[in-house]
Amino acid sequence: MHALSLHHLCVMELPAVEVIDVAAELGCPHICLFTFQPGAALSMPIVTDAEVAAVRRRLRDAGVSVLGTTSFALEADTVIAGYEAGVERSAQLGAQHANCRIIDGDEARVIDHFGRFAEFCVQRGLIPLIEPSGYGQVDALPQALRIFAAVGHGGLTLDPLHITRTGTRWEDVEALDPALIRYVQICDGPAEAPPEAYFAEGGFDRLPPGEGDYPLDRLLGVTPEGMPLSIEIPCKTLRDRGLAGRDLAAEIIGRTRAWLERQASSSN
Repeated sequence: MHALSLHHLCVMELPAVEVIDVAAELGCPHICLFTFQPGAALSMPIVTDAEVAAVRRRLRDAGVSVLGTTSFALEADTVIAGYEAGVERSAQLGAQHANCRIIDGDEARVIDHFGRFAEFCVQRGLIPLIEPSGYGQVDALPQALRIFAAVGHGGLTLDPLHITRTGTRWEDVEALDPALIRYVQICDGPAEAPPEAYFAEGGFDRLPPGEGDYPLDRLLGVTPEGMPLSIEIPCKTLRDRGLAGRDLAAEIIGRTRAWLERQASSSN
């Protein structure tokens, strides 16, 4: 069964050092953290320069590693030089990946921005990623592939929410070169949702696997053997029941493990 990574988005009320402790206690050897504020619309609990040393110590003591850091939005007005500090913090935390989302219709500018971001990452030993996203953006995945070809670096983050909401065909995901798939997130949700629900789904309202309509068996089918799965399930349903912090993480992780065990049993 795939190892699990606890995404900070699941438990944003906890500081990074507590996310590490919760992950270790619940048997997740990896976490995903924020090292740069992705935008004004949603405030994330980022790891600041002043916190890096304490977070590094806690990671070491708990035996947990940072699978990835997120989310560096490539927008029309992005000052890409400003992202170098976040990438540097990612490297200091020992992260393997740094993840971008594209929010810009000018592909030439995006190529320039991602190329410079990739340079920051490669210089520090991180793999720069693009997470194809955007409601109805059926070109999101092909665009990411064009950007990688132009820049010469990069890998894909696959998220079933965004695969579903962009309108990307699962056949196209399954046709990808497996070497491009570097990071896989897991969550579930309804097959259809109105455009106005997209922002809330992304930040607050997802479901554990097996409790929605996403074809997650197909996601597992393209996940390279041995690759950890990042649990990115900010779950309004469970929060409405009063769960938060460690208790919320335990419920989400428990349901994810139970689903993975069912999948493993059914394939034997």
